[in-house]
Amino acid sequence: MFNFYNCVKKLGFFGMVVGLVSACGHTPISSMVKLRNFDPATTDVKQLSVAVVLPHQYRIQRGGVVMALELRKKDGSETKKEVFVLTTSLSSEDKLMLAKISEPGRQIIAYRIRPYDIKRFNAIRKFTLEHRPTKLWEGSFNIGAKACRLEEVPPKALPISIYLKSSETKSFVPFIVNADLMKETNGKKLHETVPVCETEDG
Repeated sequence: MFNFYNCVKKLGFFGMVVGLVSACGHTPISSMVKLRNFDPATTDVKQLSVAVVLPHQYRIQRGGVVMALELRKKDGSETKKEVFVLTTSLSSEDKLMLAKISEPGRQIIAYRIRPYDIKRFNAIRKFTLEHRPTKLWEGSFNIGAKACRLEEVPPKALPISIYLKSSETKSFVPFIVNADLMKETNGKKLHETVPVCETEDG
């Protein structure tokens, strides 16, 4: 499992990107500038998209791209978290924008929040806006992805990049670039981290 949760913390809710570790690639400075106004609590959910870029010999597992919003009381007494499994975007606008940033030898796929999850998404955003003024809470906006391989031969590296598009950015902005999934194994076996794809993956 390639997990961006370990790479991105506190984007939008209460601060900008912090704590990027080396295995998680990097966030370009130009992206930080473009993302400085992005706020998950107020962004237009209809324009919110995530794009994942990975080599052609890999696939995203079924239901493998998730977005999580988490709020925690600073004293540790209470936590509120919602996780959303994203669905492949059917937006023609997304497809046109992705064509402009496609890379040779790599595939790029856009994802959005499922329509029936928008109510739940808006509920935690409402909670955020209500409690933000108290300054007793801190929050995080996280993205995770699970990939699988089409070949039996283990990869030496599996570079994955992720882009974010919102009503603030207007276009897909590099969020994390060339994060190596193979450096994120954390001692797990290969079949657990990057399993061979099943027929329904992709």
